[in-house]
Amino acid sequence: MRKFLALFVAAGVLLVASVPARADDAVINVVTIDSFILDQPTIEATDVNDLQTSVASGAGVIGGDRDLAVLITQLSPYPNDVARVGVSGGELLYEQIGANGTSDDLAAAGFIQYDGPDGNASPFGGLDPDGLGGIDLTEGGTVNAFCVTIEATTEIDLGFTVYTPDPNDMDNTDFDSILNYDLDEMDTPTVIVYPFSAFQPLDESEQADFSDVGAIGVGFGSTTESPGDEDPSRIGITILDISTCTTPVFTNILTNPNFDDEPAPGAWSGFNGDIADNVGNAQTGDQYFLVRVDASSGPAFARQTVTQSGSGGDVWELLYFMGGRFVPIGTQGARITYLNGGGTVNQANCAENNYGNFFWTLTQCVGQAAGTYDQIRVEIGLYTDGTPGFYGLDTVRLRQIGVPLSDVRR
Repeated sequence: MRKFLALFVAAGVLLVASVPARADDAVINVVTIDSFILDQPTIEATDVNDLQTSVASGAGVIGGDRDLAVLITQLSPYPNDVARVGVSGGELLYEQIGANGTSDDLAAAGFIQYDGPDGNASPFGGLDPDGLGGIDLTEGGTVNAFCVTIEATTEIDLGFTVYTPDPNDMDNTDFDSILNYDLDEMDTPTVIVYPFSAFQPLDESEQADFSDVGAIGVGFGSTTESPGDEDPSRIGITILDISTCTTPVFTNILTNPNFDDEPAPGAWSGFNGDIADNVGNAQTGDQYFLVRVDASSGPAFARQTVTQSGSGGDVWELLYFMGGRFVPIGTQGARITYLNGGGTVNQANCAENNYGNFFWTLTQCVGQAAGTYDQIRVEIGLYTDGTPGFYGLDTVRLRQIGVPLSDVRR
């Protein structure tokens, strides 16, 4: 999904380091952003840069207007590619279908804007940053997150942008804050939490003021991984509700997340890797985990298992920084494994493909538990062909970002 990040930047949504919250005690519908009771006909894009938009006005939407847009940025080499978005029967459905692709990918995105009745649904220049007139989403400081209720989703990016108009308005700018998750496949109703404290300013902007919000943007989409000649490749998400909520902050549960504790590596174990001490270029602190990829071909990784109980439908996010020098072409990535009584419940595998030389890069892996668990194991590393090189890991975080809808108190 890395190809897709540039499109999210253009529309004001970007993957940033996040501090998710545990949602078990969330109180949703404090402020309804969109209940999706207002229907909106489906719009379709079938060609590159053919932006399609529509506007719906009525009840159940903050500001009274919902702007929808859909855009394809890269076609597969086959006919009948399509991306579409619409609202019907209390659901927003977005999907993109790459017809019979084998190696080239369809890249597309859908967008929602809540910026009042401005009559312009384009996410590229059509947003009114003061269209909501300065709504206090925090309700006087008691509300601290967005809650998104998802009925089902494939692997997809889902991100928010919050806008506060510049109070001086001297340079016709606004303050933008963003937060994006690269979600894993989910097939049961799930509430995903986007804490206000995890949002970060976009580019050179200042942080948006969540007590003085002029507009809200939501973006979703990905680069379709085409499975073969016979079956079309589909990316899709169904959203049931977007609201604000109150939720306690849930902190990182990993021990020695920066690899700085002694005796090193502490709670971490590794295969073909160890702690690099006082080397002067750690992402955080003085040490990081260094994989020396000069052994025989095979896996090289860092691993930690933590005691953590939960239920099927829980969603956890693994964030880490990776960097490399002379990293051979191969497979890098992370794995989240849910365990119960020592046995595997299920795994989430997140592949990356960085090689050569690259500095510390923020990377994300999201996985949903398929059943009751009492431990979570994380593994980060690569599979190497034995070519000499170095692969570093640092600043690792494991935090819960979602729970089943049935576990959330309304």
